[in-house]
Amino acid sequence: MLNALSNMRGVSLHPTDPRQAPDNLAAYAQDSARLSQTLEILEKVAEAGEKALIFVEDLTMQDRLASLIQQHFGLPARPVRINGGIAGHKRQALVDAFQVNPGKFDVMILSPRAGGVGLTITAANHVIHLSRWWNPAVEDQATDRVYRIGQTREVHIYLPMAVHPDPDLGPSSFDLRLNALIERKRNLTRDLFFPPDASDGELGDLFREVSLEREVEPEAPTPHPENLAETEAAPAVDLVEEATAASSDPPVSASDPSPAEPDPSTRPTLSLPKIAAEAQVRLWRRGVGEARPTHEIINLFAGKHVVQIAIRDPYALGTTRSRESQVRFLADLNQAAASLEGVLIEYAPEAEGDLDEVGCRRDFGSKYAAEFAGSAPRLSLARRSKRTRDDDFHDRFIEIDVRHAGGAVKRHELTIGRGLEALYNDRRQCTVTYVPPAA
Repeated sequence: MLNALSNMRGVSLHPTDPRQAPDNLAAYAQDSARLSQTLEILEKVAEAGEKALIFVEDLTMQDRLASLIQQHFGLPARPVRINGGIAGHKRQALVDAFQVNPGKFDVMILSPRAGGVGLTITAANHVIHLSRWWNPAVEDQATDRVYRIGQTREVHIYLPMAVHPDPDLGPSSFDLRLNALIERKRNLTRDLFFPPDASDGELGDLFREVSLEREVEPEAPTPHPENLAETEAAPAVDLVEEATAASSDPPVSASDPSPAEPDPSTRPTLSLPKIAAEAQVRLWRRGVGEARPTHEIINLFAGKHVVQIAIRDPYALGTTRSRESQVRFLADLNQAAASLEGVLIEYAPEAEGDLDEVGCRRDFGSKYAAEFAGSAPRLSLARRSKRTRDDDFHDRFIEIDVRHAGGAVKRHELTIGRGLEALYNDRRQCTVTYVPPAA
């Protein structure tokens, strides 16, 4: 069921996999209702001399879209992309460059996860969600990039949707049913700190609706009917919500009823452990001398296609034991996974340990090459200052990008209190938190 839903989500954006897109990207875009509508939206943004953010998770689609926009609008360079392959300290530099030249049309393409947290992009006042997540919190966090102090214009949010032209099939269109699910989740969890992902039951309902197993009633996909736009060749709905720039909250439809004040005597009790369990967050805590959870963690990625693993640890290369632990973890992951394409390690050259940075890099490279014996995934070692005015590089965490069904790349996250060395050294305390991607 999940594979089918993932495939339908991809097909609803474009019936042809972006990896098989022809050289003629303009013709490629015409076969997608949502891409066609996105270009029409951007034409209006360009006429106004404003800037737009486009959120889409598929990395190949990001690449094709950047080339398409450059060709369509005759831009001197392709739009900037921010995704998991861009180091954290480089993202702000890209944002700073995007923020300059007010009154000049520009576009930035972002992954909802990588670009949806920690960035302030007030130069843009148009946000296009080209692909949607099951969890509305991810989408709302992405929208919030433009709702920051310094925003002086009206902000426009677009949700392009592909709708089947047959009136009998239209209400069951994937985009409409997914939007209905997201809005239900958003309304139910508006006051929660930790909005949960879609449950198996909710995804089952979505599957039955889009597979025509369950009849659905036609419903208006937008609270603003006057903003609907359709194309004859590729019917689509361009859902637009507007809010004044003075607001710091995500836009809310004017048709939403004001929430009634709950009765304190009947107010439910929030259970964060239960919500964390529903979201499939896992926690391992091991004391000195206790068995390590390394095998359990590695098994999470057994048989998976890992596009890239990014280890962000200021002490990753600091000592011989630490360097050996990084190589050992990568080797274990490579053995369990179906494939491992790339490795990125961010480290701080001024971290305590072996003070010879060149020697540390050379030693790590030798250990890495010896372990993988000529078939090593591509490796990047990135220096990052441990402490600057705008960056405190202290925590240790790992991002593992996995290619799932339908070609979508999703990010799994690990946070390790004492770094990877703690996974292979039972003389240290070890605390690991695993956060899966949104469904």
